[in-house]
Amino acid sequence: MSTANYRHRQWRESDSAERAVPPLQCIPKQHQQQRQRRQRRQRQRASEGVSEAVSREAAAPRHNNFQRLSKCENSLIVRRAVVPKEASALRCQIIHIATVCVGYAQVTQLRTMLKSVFLHRSMPMEIHVLTDRSTYTALRIMLSTWRVQAFNWSLYMGDSHLEDVSWVQTKHYGGQYPFLKLLLPSILNHIQNVIVLDTDLIFLKDIAMLWEIFSTFEGDEVIAVAENLSDWYVKGKLRRNPWPSPPPRGINTGVMLLHLERLRMRNWYNMWADTTRAVMSNHDLDLDSPPLADQDIINAVLGAHPRWMLLLSCEWNFQLSDNSLVHKLCFRDSPAILHWNSQLKYDAVFEPSQDNVHPDYLTFLHVSKHIQIMDGAHVTSARLDTSCTNSVLSNHRHENRLQYVRPVESILAAYDDSKLMNMPPNVVTTCPPTYLNALKRRFQIHPYFLTYNHQAERQSEITLVTQFTIDRLSSFLKMANAWRGPISAVAYISEYDAYTQFRRLSIPNVALHVVYVPPIPFDGLYPINYLRNIAIELSQTPWYFHIDVDFAILPRLYDQLSTHVRSIGLGELAVESRIGPVRSIALVVPAFESVSYIQPLPKTKSELIWKLGIGEIQPFRAHEWLQGHRATNFRKWAATDTPYAIQHELGFEPYLVLPKVSPRFDELFLGFGWNKVSHVEELAVSGYNFYVLPDTYIVHSPHAPSLDLHAFRSHEIYRSCLTEVLKASRERMSRTHDSNHQQQQQYHFL
Repeated sequence: MSTANYRHRQWRESDSAERAVPPLQCIPKQHQQQRQRRQRRQRQRASEGVSEAVSREAAAPRHNNFQRLSKCENSLIVRRAVVPKEASALRCQIIHIATVCVGYAQVTQLRTMLKSVFLHRSMPMEIHVLTDRSTYTALRIMLSTWRVQAFNWSLYMGDSHLEDVSWVQTKHYGGQYPFLKLLLPSILNHIQNVIVLDTDLIFLKDIAMLWEIFSTFEGDEVIAVAENLSDWYVKGKLRRNPWPSPPPRGINTGVMLLHLERLRMRNWYNMWADTTRAVMSNHDLDLDSPPLADQDIINAVLGAHPRWMLLLSCEWNFQLSDNSLVHKLCFRDSPAILHWNSQLKYDAVFEPSQDNVHPDYLTFLHVSKHIQIMDGAHVTSARLDTSCTNSVLSNHRHENRLQYVRPVESILAAYDDSKLMNMPPNVVTTCPPTYLNALKRRFQIHPYFLTYNHQAERQSEITLVTQFTIDRLSSFLKMANAWRGPISAVAYISEYDAYTQFRRLSIPNVALHVVYVPPIPFDGLYPINYLRNIAIELSQTPWYFHIDVDFAILPRLYDQLSTHVRSIGLGELAVESRIGPVRSIALVVPAFESVSYIQPLPKTKSELIWKLGIGEIQPFRAHEWLQGHRATNFRKWAATDTPYAIQHELGFEPYLVLPKVSPRFDELFLGFGWNKVSHVEELAVSGYNFYVLPDTYIVHSPHAPSLDLHAFRSHEIYRSCLTEVLKASRERMSRTHDSNHQQQQQYHFL
């Protein structure tokens, strides 16, 4: 390999730290010739000494190398990588990327980082993500619904590998999961090369340029990294005793190129483990644990084996840490990758300004926000080589290591032309093309958009599930504030609204999942049952309470419903009468509505009954759709304090507390009309018995009619379409629940 692609750099301790130019510093053009002449003279004088030093380094015991090098007793030569100008043999290979992603905040960071990669790339790629059990589901759903051209993904359960690194303790905010990077040669044993990335990165150039550097690896080189752009590893600066590292400032592992095949040949696991034990047992160093996790360990290994390292230009890891010296050390190169290696990125209420952050942080945040609000479905580069794509990539691939995770399957997401052809002919011929096309929409789902702690779910019996759009955000926040238990909510909004409206929210009891509105919608039809099913699937309690976001609830409602579902579990539900054996139970929460727009929520049942008597409150939709809640029997509810059984009636659509194993909503229904009626009918056909709770109630707040309601009222073809969809849904129920076919025969079409 020609040496034209490299610039040789010599690391050498200087007598004057003030006058010395840091060996990894980007040098202005006008000083390069002078420095090159000085380096040639230095190399000529030290050539004999360097050769002897390299020989001694190769022959010295492995455990003591880091001690000798940390004292800079010898001069060392390290090569600096330069991106090849001509395409190499690696062209049209899949670019393999690996990262560790643990926690919902990192899932959001990963999505932003991947967008920036997609924006500039020219080659197909596959990402390998090491994660934990709780983050696994969010990643699987986000990546499987993010249909990006020339992109594959694989998930690996990091929990099963933690025992291999459990002996190394750290105070790093990522815990022990960052140590999983050290296990990549064994975990990715089918891959030769991989680019290892942190999630807090923004790409400004094509990642293929970074991948091309693998073609320049020579000799013993196995890791390509950039210099650490702070004084973290300079003794006496930020730390009294930093971990051993290559002088002068060590390296940063936010961006690494790993030659996995060579690392496996060198018994990498034993190498880093022996080096770590040697450092931690050295009393002179007085170090007990690596505060920066894997970065400290890799620094110690490369300090002992500098010939294994190839230096990346600082442009490929433009670090913006709290103590960054990027302007002093990297003032010549324009950034290719911005790296915000600061814990401020996890501060949801952090408000950056010129006064409280480094100016480069503002640049990073501006670029990051610009990428975040981009629609993920159309973030792709015009430079993407389609000839490469067609030759090396097939279908998405992923490692599903958790068998108990229920896949979020959806009729709506799975519909295609062939399945539409199998629908009843009346539906296909009656429904307009906009409705049929809407059934084929592919939605991107971003589960757990905000940081969420599952502890509340583990201690609860019931979860409130709902869905909303951005114009109902204020109503949702009122509901979330009143409900004392866990909430699983789905927001149907654009990526712009998600990142601009939700970023500052702090609602710890809410698992907020985002379904991104298609950038060019087929129509205005709202996929209401699809959104409901996602909220139910992602809830973690045995029971759920389904409610629309426009209802007001009392804070005690959670405790009341929890008491009722616990009594069911103990077989202690006291009912006034029973309808045969109780196979499955659906609890009805009576629904009312306020007649005026400004009406405080009644605090007690007696107050509600009084307002019901004077006409300030009425049963929900009593004038528009009487059969919707007539079966609740509001007169009986007002007079009793015991749960009572009721018969299902056609058109009944109450708000129910249901076990999570109950049938899901039929996703063939879009917009307004029959979407809840069909669900309650299926519950009845499935053998569910309905019981009204006498001590609970919800009150609907009036609002302007939605676009879907307006379309239902004004377009005959829309109503005819939904009528045919309801018929098809009932025919499916009849085939699915033959044992209740007699009740199905009583249906008449509304």
